[in-house]
Amino acid sequence: MLCAEHLDPGDPDFVRVSGLNAALILLGVAGLAFALFNSLIIGTAAVLPLILFDLAAFAMAAAIGLYLWRTHDIERSARAADYGCFVAFLVLVISQEGGEYFSAWAMVYPPLAFMLVGMRRGLLHVAVFFVVLVTLALTNLGVWNHGNLNAVAVSNLAGAILALTGIVAIYHGAQHKAQTRVGMIRRDLENLSIRDGLTGLYNRRWFNVMLKQELARVSREQRDLVLLVIDVDHFKAYNDHFGHPVGDRALIAIAEALNGAFRRANDFVFRLGGEEFGVICHARNRAEAAAQGETARAAVEDLAIDAPEGPGGRLTVSVGVGIFSSGESTDPETVYTEVDFALYRAKHAGRNRVVCSESPENGD
Repeated sequence: MLCAEHLDPGDPDFVRVSGLNAALILLGVAGLAFALFNSLIIGTAAVLPLILFDLAAFAMAAAIGLYLWRTHDIERSARAADYGCFVAFLVLVISQEGGEYFSAWAMVYPPLAFMLVGMRRGLLHVAVFFVVLVTLALTNLGVWNHGNLNAVAVSNLAGAILALTGIVAIYHGAQHKAQTRVGMIRRDLENLSIRDGLTGLYNRRWFNVMLKQELARVSREQRDLVLLVIDVDHFKAYNDHFGHPVGDRALIAIAEALNGAFRRANDFVFRLGGEEFGVICHARNRAEAAAQGETARAAVEDLAIDAPEGPGGRLTVSVGVGIFSSGESTDPETVYTEVDFALYRAKHAGRNRVVCSESPENGD
C-alpha cells in the first residue's frame, strides 16, 4: 500500500491512507480492467465513450498515485482522489442514463468520501453528490431510459444511500475517538520513555538523542551549541545526613530551579543520573556560554538549601561548560567527555563554581 509503511493503525492518517489506496485501486485497476473488457469482449465501436471514461479514470489514479509516491503528501492526494471519485461516479451514472447496474456505483462514493476527507467534509460532499444526481434524475435532464429510474426508484436509491452514509458516519466517528485515545496513550508512553521519573526533566536517554541532534544542527546551520554538565556538591554526604526522601526533595527543587532558569524554546534541561544534570542551550561566544553556566550555579545557590557539608553550609552545584562551533568535533561522546572534564576541574578547584572547557576557570 502507498505510504502504509510510514503508518500504523493508531495513526490519525491511517484511515485516510486506506481510503486513498482503495480509491486508487478502484479507479485505476477497475478502470483499466473495464477498458480492456469493453474493448476486447464487447467491441470498441459499441462502447467507445465508456472505454474512454475507464482510461481517464486509470490515468487519474496513476497521476495521484505517482504524486503521493513522490511527495508523501497524504492530505492533497486524498483531496484529489475524493474529487476524482466524486466526478467519476457522478459522470458514470449520468452518462449511462440511470441504468440500474450503473446506479449501484453511486453507493460506492459515500464510504470513500468519509475515509478520504473526514466526516464533516465527507457529509458535505455526499450531500452535494446526491442532490446533483437526484435533481438530474427527477428533472429528466438526459434520456434516462435504461430501466424505470422514476421518482420511486430514485427515492429508494436515496434512502439506501442515506442509510449507508449514516452507518459509515457512526463507524468513522467511533474510530476517530478510538484513534484519539490511542494517540493520547502513545504520547503518555513517549513522555514516560523520555522523562525522569523523579524530577520530570528529560532523562539520559533523551539527552543522548538531543545532543546528537543539536550537534548535527551546529554543522548544518552554523550556530554555536552550549553544553552544561552540573553536579550537586557533596550530595552523598547530604543524603547520608538527611536521608534519601529529603535528598529526593532537594533534587526535585534543583530540577525546578534549573527548568525555571532555562526557558527559551531551544533550551533543554536533563537529569543525567543521580545528582548530575545537563543543559543544552545556545550562546554567541564563550563569555555568554560561561554566563549560562553561572545562571545554573546561581539558580541552585539561591534555593538556600541547608547542607552542613556544602560550601557555606548550603547545597550548591559545580558546572562544567563547553561551547561548540561549526568545524569542531561533533561526536557526542567526545563533546560530553570534554565538558565532564571541565566539571572535574570545577570540583577540584573548590566546588560551587563554573569552569569552561579548555579555558581558565570562571569563579562565582
